[in-house]
Order: sequence, then structure tokens, then C-alpha cells
Amino acid sequence: MAIKIMLDAGHFGKYNRSPVLSEYYESEVMWEFSVLLGERLRAFGFEVSYTRGKQEVDMAVYQRGLAAKGCDVFLSLHSNASDAHEVDRVEVYRSVGAPHAERLGKAIGDAVAACMGVPHGAVKAREGSERGVDYYGVLRGARDASVPYAFIVEHSFHTNPRAAAWLYGKKNLSTLASAEAKAIAEYFGSAIRGDINRDGSVDAVDYMMLKREILE
Repeated sequence: MAIKIMLDAGHFGKYNRSPVLSEYYESEVMWEFSVLLGERLRAFGFEVSYTRGKQEVDMAVYQRGLAAKGCDVFLSLHSNASDAHEVDRVEVYRSVGAPHAERLGKAIGDAVAACMGVPHGAVKAREGSERGVDYYGVLRGARDASVPYAFIVEHSFHTNPRAAAWLYGKKNLSTLASAEAKAIAEYFGSAIRGDINRDGSVDAVDYMMLKREILE
């Protein structure tokens, strides 16, 4: 069965303008990137959907995650911001309830970091005020939708002059989309019998995905 991926360009309209590159809006660049990434993922045989049909349309963050119901992977695509303009690194957040997603999250983060030439550390999980509940609304929604792999991917910082200029380059975005899609395809490339999500092991996540496919 095809792996289903939901892509979420993090913002709409003209949102999060870079203070160091006036032409850069996170909302516009990440929308363009989501389209490129979707094309690359489809070329690998993934089934790709988007949380919104148009860049100008807004959608509540929790609803974006919830829209991924029936999908195997949810990716919310962003560039980050910091008051310290020298900060330049990739950050990946997974749901607090999905430690099994650690390996895929790191594969994505490492691929982005290598492509952009910036550091990437461990995949993070951030709790809100309630223990065991995700801080980020998109991850709460995706978790409530029973998405096995849900991430926020921060493609470095648009407050950094180098990173903003790099992400604003169309050829760079295309290269980045290819690298990110390849990392995901390689992760799901195992052929172990019963390994539905192709992560190299047969476990409860495979059972959940198979059960959902049979019932739908």
C-alpha cells in the first residue's frame, strides 16, 4: 500500500517577514517549498495531500493536524525566527507520544542540515502545560488523528541573513525538496515482511497502519 503524507505549509498570506531580507515571507517560501516537496514525494510513489488548497487560505493549527487523519506522515513546514540573528540550525519536533518517530525525524533533519550546510541536533518533543500533551497545536491535532509520524520541520532561521538568502533561492528550494524527499523515501525503503511502514522493524505501528487500511 502507498504511504500517505500530509504536507502543511505553516502559514498563509504574507506572514513572518524576515527582518534581514525584506522579500522573504515564511508563509510564501514554505508554500512554494511544500509544492516542490510534494512533487518529489509523488515521484517516489508516496500519496501526497495538503492541509490547504490555496496559499491565501488560513486554517487553525489544531485543524491542520487533524486534517491528516488517515495519513501515515504529517509534515508541518517552517523556517524559524530568533532575536539573535546569528542562529542558523535545523530543528525538528515530533509528538511527545511518538518516540518511535525519532529515527525518521532525525533522518529528515540531517538531510535538511546537510543540504543547507547548517547543524542539526537531536529531534525534540515539547510538552505543553499538561504532562504528555503536545505544546504545538498541529502535533496535538495529528496525534488525535492517530498519525504515526508527525513533525514540525524548522528549515533553519529566516532571521539569519545567510539562511534567509539561501531559502529564498528557487534552485536551493528545489534541491532541498529533493534531499528531504529522498530521506523520507530511504527511511520507508525496507522490504521486511510485515513491515508496513518500512522502518526496519515489525511493531505496533505496522499493526495500526494495516488495521486502518483494512477498515477504510
